Amino acid sequence: TRPEDFKSHLLMATAYLWIGNTEKAKESATTAVQKVASANDSVKGLVYCQIGNILNDAKEFELALQNFNQAIAIANGGDIVKFEANQGLGILYYNKAADYIEEANKVPETDVTGKYEELLNLSKEQFRLAIPHFTTSMKMVENDKYRVQQYVTALRALKTIYARLEMYDQMPEITKRLQAIGLEN
Repeated sequence: TRPEDFKSHLLMATAYLWIGNTEKAKESATTAVQKVASANDSVKGLVYCQIGNILNDAKEFELALQNFNQAIAIANGGDIVKFEANQGLGILYYNKAADYIEEANKVPETDVTGKYEELLNLSKEQFRLAIPHFTTSMKMVENDKYRVQQYVTALRALKTIYARLEMYDQMPEITKRLQAIGLEN
């Protein structure tokens, strides 16, 4: 088998997740990793990142986290792997925070158990975990004209996170960076 055969297994993993078959998706992802076992570290790292993104979209956060961490652990994966893994981890933590906020908003106003505050605190914890990953990915692509969209994603995520965490002292830098590329927010 050729290492590039992994792509069809990643597509299958995505398709299985779309129809709600997480087990088959995991099998396809595992097969994709096996297909690149003899490939270079960059290819392996990017496969782990792609699997992490697929699992993140399926809200399989723990498995996604394992794959992103696996990508980071590959020392010779290079900057592209480091970028993809950090961007993926930032998005993962951001999505988890958003899920907690969504859950908190479903708590009835009459609830006196503290569930609302607990969920908001969990969201803040996830937002804090996202900051170093978005900061790393942002700095890695700030001068890369081919990765402007990823740069903007990181900046906008950080702006939302800083607002949610009331870290207003961090906002001017993000606003300045957005304005430097012609965006207001």
